[in-house]
Amino acid sequence: MNQIRGFLLLGLLWIACGCGETTPSLKSRAEKGDVEAQFELGEFYCNQPATKENVTEYLFWMRKAAERGHPRAQYAVGSSYKFGWQDGVLEKNYAEAAKWFCLAASNRVPEARYGLASMYERGEGFTIDLEKAAELYRESAEQGYAAAQYQFGWMCQRGAGVLQSWEEARHWYYKAAIQGHESAQREYWQHYYPWSESWKSEKPVKESYPKNADEAVKLWRKLATTGDVQSQCNLGEIFWTGDGVAKDLTESAKWCMLAAEQNDVVAQLRLGEMFEKGQGLPKDEIEAYKWYNLAAAKQIIGALAGLANLEKRLTPEQIAEGKKRSTEFLFKRPK
Repeated sequence: MNQIRGFLLLGLLWIACGCGETTPSLKSRAEKGDVEAQFELGEFYCNQPATKENVTEYLFWMRKAAERGHPRAQYAVGSSYKFGWQDGVLEKNYAEAAKWFCLAASNRVPEARYGLASMYERGEGFTIDLEKAAELYRESAEQGYAAAQYQFGWMCQRGAGVLQSWEEARHWYYKAAIQGHESAQREYWQHYYPWSESWKSEKPVKESYPKNADEAVKLWRKLATTGDVQSQCNLGEIFWTGDGVAKDLTESAKWCMLAAEQNDVVAQLRLGEMFEKGQGLPKDEIEAYKWYNLAAAKQIIGALAGLANLEKRLTPEQIAEGKKRSTEFLFKRPK
């Protein structure tokens, strides 16, 4: 856990610091009170191995810059105290984290507002205050910070600290989704077509968001072309069933193939059915065996049944070829 926390902190500090380099004159300028040089020197130590000596130097120079009002330095110091450094190099200190986040937030650093919001939400150094958390998440979201847009959408969806609003939740999920935030992308498409069990269990979704297949397909196509496997699988399924769109088995096969090649088990099962029956793809029982075999390895009942049926009709040589194709698929996949 210490190592994971350290990696998370380094990621946050990379946002704060960038990836600067030291120069012979940098320390001299920092020692003379050049605030930008102090920040850059802190940045330099940020990108060195996380030894106690380097962390001490990093904090010394970042604090120097932060005390002179450098917003990114204030955020970086706050992050350091919120998460701590691995292996006890620097212990968490929520009071210090809050102090520096507040200063950076007052200087309109969106990540600092987000960090402060998370502390109010979780009760880290403060009494839990969901209304304050929501206010800060929204401020950060309005500055375009994707993580805050997602989190504020999540709070709107559940009515945590704000009035519950599915429309508002969808708005912020979309803002984050188009910036590539994966969780927001999934939440957004589920607003349009709530298939997942977690959404089916939430009555307001059923009442407020009837299925909108055209919007769902539009969003899924956008995400699927970036390689999003869930969206590829969704497109394959909706064109297979014709649920709200014109049934198109060829289009279904196209998207199922892309998802199956990313090892999506549902798409692999569907491809087995398509090849076995010649629906959307040329009939090819050996290829059907290959895809059923891949899905059956994950104990998918439909795939196990498909294998059993094919084994009644295929020769031992054909079965061996199907297994060979399955093995080749696994070996050629990028690790």
